Amino acid sequence: MPFAPFRGYSPSLRSLCSFAAIHSSLCGFAPLREIFFAACRAVGFAEADPFVVRDCLIAAGTVSMRYVQPLAFINLVLRITLPWTWVSIPVSALATEATASSVLPIVYQEPSAQTRQMAAQYLAQGNKKLEGGEIDAAITDYDKAISLVPNYALAYNSRGNAKWRKGDADGALKDYNDAIRLNPKLAIAYNNRGTIALARKQLENALSDYSRAIELDPNIAQAYCNRADIELDQTDLDRALADFNRAIQLNPRFSIAYVGRGRTEHAKDLLDAALKDFDQAIRLDPKYALAYIDRAWAKLEQYDSDGVISDCNIAIRLDPKAPAAYNNRGVAEQQKGETDAAINDFNQAMTLNPNYGLAYRNRALAKLRKNDLDGAIADSNRAIELNPKDASAYVDRGIIKTVKDDLAGALADYDQAIQVNPKLTAAYRERGILKRDHGDLDGALADYQEAIQLQPHRFGGYLDIGIMEETRRNLEGSLKAFAQAAERIPTGKPRDYIEFRVYLVRAQLGRTDEATSSLSSYLAHRQGPPASVWVTNVAGFLIGKLPENDFIASANAPEPWINEEHHCEAWYYAGMKRLLAGDKKTASDYFSRCLATNRTRFVEYVLARAELKSLGLASSP
Repeated sequence: MPFAPFRGYSPSLRSLCSFAAIHSSLCGFAPLREIFFAACRAVGFAEADPFVVRDCLIAAGTVSMRYVQPLAFINLVLRITLPWTWVSIPVSALATEATASSVLPIVYQEPSAQTRQMAAQYLAQGNKKLEGGEIDAAITDYDKAISLVPNYALAYNSRGNAKWRKGDADGALKDYNDAIRLNPKLAIAYNNRGTIALARKQLENALSDYSRAIELDPNIAQAYCNRADIELDQTDLDRALADFNRAIQLNPRFSIAYVGRGRTEHAKDLLDAALKDFDQAIRLDPKYALAYIDRAWAKLEQYDSDGVISDCNIAIRLDPKAPAAYNNRGVAEQQKGETDAAINDFNQAMTLNPNYGLAYRNRALAKLRKNDLDGAIADSNRAIELNPKDASAYVDRGIIKTVKDDLAGALADYDQAIQVNPKLTAAYRERGILKRDHGDLDGALADYQEAIQLQPHRFGGYLDIGIMEETRRNLEGSLKAFAQAAERIPTGKPRDYIEFRVYLVRAQLGRTDEATSSLSSYLAHRQGPPASVWVTNVAGFLIGKLPENDFIASANAPEPWINEEHHCEAWYYAGMKRLLAGDKKTASDYFSRCLATNRTRFVEYVLARAELKSLGLASSP
């Protein structure tokens, strides 16, 4: 007999029973109506969420066989809706409440072909609206598709995409989970769920989801690209490169993959290959701001300051809120000596992203150049606070502590940098410089050689060895090291200061004519951006085309820090010319003036001190 019309039930239970009655009648679960109501009374079930029951009905219809025993189904429903008790309803408890046989089959009816077609149309409409930026309208269409076909996994996945774009990460995650529950082989849903895990820094979960997506469908280029991003972040460069290669093979017009591969090649010091990939990404998508930003970062490695600034300007026009564009432009301005402009750009980067550690690091070095040592230390401390695993931040702070004459603190920072990242060549080079300047030449050489072993194609380690050998009067060894450094300067890039060193070493060896001829030839065939006025004046003075008085006068600059830098170099080079001419007294005076600039990080300062020591006028540090 039919069950009474819900008298005495709470509003929640009446809602539950009404929903179940309507749903079961529509779907052909006629006996289920009475059995479900009887089961509720048998266990004293007074409260329920009708949407939970709806999910149970859907789940039973999608995962069970077409014929379901009513009693088993009711037990399934109650076990899900009452998770705190393992309830089981005996047949006797239902006998007096319902007339349905306990063995009468329930026939599940699939949505009709027409209903599925209508749901597919809503899905297509939603996808089109989402592509056009109509996020809420897209979600409405996805809701309609799901209401028509409640087990429509693709609709859940697409609705998850819309919620993700709307900023509803929790809602998106729930939809992706539902899509995977309904269709465990839906590869794209794993990829999308992995993106949420990545955003939440759950890297292992993200890697697992991307790998599962690839396992289910090896032709999803985005999944390879996403997995490669994590591998790059974890410095697993070979795996990252392989995944980016596969993504590009699957989709040769995938600009994001070219940028990712370019980053990986940059990390592997394959700068030419990296620049080609960034160029290709820009050809494919001329409005892709990130491609310009990353190409600018690669150009910084080649000291192409003007190229960096040009790329960053384009990136800022495309995306005025991209902090990395301002940061990279600031570094290029710093390279060009435009320190105030650089600091303004670092400030803007930090305004856009107050937790941008790299901008703090770079502003610290800019403040160091302006002799704002306390401000530089404060910025370095903040960078380390934001990212204690950034080994380069410890190197930067060590440099500043060296200038502050906190040698123990500097050494501790270099050691910490190496502990965090044993492959960071800058840490070995800076620690070697600290040891060199304080008499531990063997220790310095060991650190320089470690830097060379880590990056044998870079010129820095050889340059450091050349300077150290010059300070201890091993001029032939110095000349050899400078030649090795020059060979490693990228083709088409200037090597002005290495050539200045080579000139002076040859002159000290009594080969002045050869030195002048070689430097003159270099200047005549110099490649790369035009030399600055100051570099041109240094070269002209060394080869005898600019008189000493004019050279020293040209060192004057309105900015105090640039003025000090120029005079540090000017007094050293003038002192060396005097020393080579046999005028030790004037040379000593000029070297002392060089040291008075207190530009302790400058090579000219280090060599002026070494010359004074050789002349018996300065003690060992």
